[in-house]
Amino acid sequence: MVNGSGANAGKAAAGRRLVSGMAQCVPAASAYGKCCAALGKDVSMGACAKEFEELRKCFAKARRV
Repeated sequence: MVNGSGANAGKAAAGRRLVSGMAQCVPAASAYGKCCAALGKDVSMGACAKEFEELRKCFAKARRV
């Protein structure tokens, strides 16, 4: 391993796993976005709390992959 190339390979693999995990969150992100968009200018903190919580859980799960 020259110049820490093994460390870089490990980081690249971790990055690919994270991207793959985040791809699983597309449905949750879409649901949250649709909820916010449906509210338009009336969106307020907590208005789409259920959708946000599902997205947050998905992101947290993706980070652990």
